Amino acid sequence: MKKVICVVGTFDTKEEDFIFLIDKIHALGGETLVLDVGTKATKSEVVDVPSQELAKLGNYDIDTLAESGRSKAIAAISKAAALKVKELHDAGKIDGIIGMGGSGGTTLSAMAMKYLPIGFPKMIVSTLGGTPTITTYNADNDIIIMNPVVDVAGVNSITKTIYSEAAGAIYGATLAVEKQDPQKNKKRIAVTMYGVTTPGVTRTKQYLEENGYEVIVFHATGTGGRALENLIKSGFFEGVVDMTTTEISNNSLAGEQGMCYTTTERCEGVAKMGIPCIYVPGAMDMCVAIGADPEIYKGRVEYHHNDMEIVTHFRPNASDALVQGKCLGEKIAKTTAETAVFFPHGGLSMLDVPGEVLYDPEANAVLFKTIREYADNGKVEFIDSDLNINDEEFALAVGKKMVDFMQKHYD
Repeated sequence: MKKVICVVGTFDTKEEDFIFLIDKIHALGGETLVLDVGTKATKSEVVDVPSQELAKLGNYDIDTLAESGRSKAIAAISKAAALKVKELHDAGKIDGIIGMGGSGGTTLSAMAMKYLPIGFPKMIVSTLGGTPTITTYNADNDIIIMNPVVDVAGVNSITKTIYSEAAGAIYGATLAVEKQDPQKNKKRIAVTMYGVTTPGVTRTKQYLEENGYEVIVFHATGTGGRALENLIKSGFFEGVVDMTTTEISNNSLAGEQGMCYTTTERCEGVAKMGIPCIYVPGAMDMCVAIGADPEIYKGRVEYHHNDMEIVTHFRPNASDALVQGKCLGEKIAKTTAETAVFFPHGGLSMLDVPGEVLYDPEANAVLFKTIREYADNGKVEFIDSDLNINDEEFALAVGKKMVDFMQKHYD
């Protein structure tokens, strides 16, 4: 059976570009199902779902919508496109999806892919591909971004190559992807990790896998936290070992301007879903300084990751720990299922040990006390350990407690 690629395009402005892309997909052996997400009515012969039809899904008239202003029109059409794409996906009518454009086309394409699960092939040829702005669209999903180098504004010697590569990439992805087994044999547990918590997290992961669980690790760099929370709320996981809550440091101290700022809903998904969770304030002995106001870390111990010339992290002091602990503790207190917090008094990372630059047991003591104060809702279990987060004995204790929680909750 031929693979069907959903093509999301603005045919009121870029018909030539999309027709070339569609022809290339057909030449590879694929079929297409084309959605026109332009904000003006067109009569393109290659379109299967015209913008007029999408507008009606949102109870709009396309002509009236076009006169309402670009922003309102894009918002309305993209919302309708997302619902239509979800309908096509759920009905098994499409195997992959691709869009192209500048800021408007990228927004429309990304919104159309909003409800598609991770693992479903999705791609955008975006002129924002080489800019930091692109993380707005793919930070918490697996959209493949291709930078066209030039504008998506006509077929020429450069865009012919780009569009041909894009057609091959999305079609190839549909051939290579493995379908998710609807019958899950293993319960899934999410785990968070940072470079400086890797040894401990890895040992915990191994223990959980040895006990029959599928373990999926998220890099706690801001984007990882957003993806984690989205997947938790979608019901993808049965449990979470949040062993590296450093993103709370970034949010509560560095703020939105910090490079690793994450969703404000970080550490809240487990309470909403009512699933077991273990928290460890891993790597909260550091906060990402890149992008943050230097005044925030003035007078703090500075750290240069990988010997970079710029200050990449700073060590939160005891005053900062009050802010960090309150932020995390209040989130933990919302728990509704089996929950424990482990406090590794031997250090929160491989840099939080005697002789290393971030060693500060006094700040850790304030952090632990504050977390306990705000998280104690009568249900949360608090476990103190003299070990470092990366010690094998500590990692195994975390793993064993999680297995105990999972068995109590599901068996």
